[in-house]
Amino acid sequence: MAKKNKNLKLKGRKRTINKCGLCGDTTRLMLTECCGQWICDDEDTYVPFSYSRDSCSRNHRRFTLCGYHHNEEHPGRWQDCQKCKDELSHEMEMYVWLGTNEYNFEKLENPPSFKLTYCSDCGRRIVLPDGGYTIKAKKYICSDCDNVEMPSFIGRDIDEDECDEDFLYDDMDDKMSDIFEDLVDLTDAFCEKNLDESYADICEEMAECICSDFDFVRSGRAKSWASGIVHAIGMVNFLSDPSFEPYISSGDIAKGFGVSQGTMTSKSKIIRDELDMMPFDPNWTLPEMMEDNPLVWMFETDGIIMDIRDAPVEVQEAAFEDGLIPFVPSKRKKVQSDAVESSGTEAGSGNIRFPVEQRKFEMEGPSLFDDLD
Repeated sequence: MAKKNKNLKLKGRKRTINKCGLCGDTTRLMLTECCGQWICDDEDTYVPFSYSRDSCSRNHRRFTLCGYHHNEEHPGRWQDCQKCKDELSHEMEMYVWLGTNEYNFEKLENPPSFKLTYCSDCGRRIVLPDGGYTIKAKKYICSDCDNVEMPSFIGRDIDEDECDEDFLYDDMDDKMSDIFEDLVDLTDAFCEKNLDESYADICEEMAECICSDFDFVRSGRAKSWASGIVHAIGMVNFLSDPSFEPYISSGDIAKGFGVSQGTMTSKSKIIRDELDMMPFDPNWTLPEMMEDNPLVWMFETDGIIMDIRDAPVEVQEAAFEDGLIPFVPSKRKKVQSDAVESSGTEAGSGNIRFPVEQRKFEMEGPSLFDDLD
């Protein structure tokens, strides 16, 4: 009796090859945490502040309802999630885009209608997912009509002893001083446990700023406002982006303060609106992230935007002396180059830290943006 050939069983079968569900690549893959789909494991290739959309993994995580639903730790399916819809209801166009763009594996069925957005100055249509606009006093302004100057400097024109403890209370009554101390105690404890000293310092600055110039913190629980402070600072510094360190999700921030995410994000929005905060805001960028923040180095000269890092060293020195930039870029490059030559190792950007006192508060003015968490 002839033996059966086991290989005959394999004939006609096609070998299953996993591939990215977005671009079709098969070389380096991973499963998404949110929906368990194969996708390119390429998030480490993203360059901070580059605005690149070349990373499949990052695009799905950051720019889809599926990713948003997972990151915010909402229960159930994203397709049926009312919390997602409610939290993004202020910009329904963004909700629809997040559920229907090309970064989704499954698109939202029967997306809701939404009102188109127009520039309040010229009436031009603004496509929210495309960016290129600002928001002032809840009015959308297109880039052509936006006359807001580029952030010109981050230095605070104050004496060194102006930030001592007595200074903090100069513009606060007794009740506000107590609120300030409560906020700092809460943010310090949270940052010590979950973040680092840089976050603790900048959160204290924000608490000082708020308590010295605004009354909205007089109502509400201190822990609610403290969570809003950390969330607002985190949005500028990509705290909830796993490709950055330190990292913590928005949900874990809220849990850390014992408040709901809705409470935290609402307080954060009030703070960002009142302090006129914007993405990449140099006034609230962590010291170690200053060097990679493009807005720190952009200046307008005779109507032309230039990067001061390309300017002669004399111009850089003058800008530094005036408190317009945190350090002289050309000299820093030389220091790093000398360090490499002497040690034989690469000198990282984290070797030099900038004093927190050099950050400037610009608190007057309306909101620049209503953002998507």
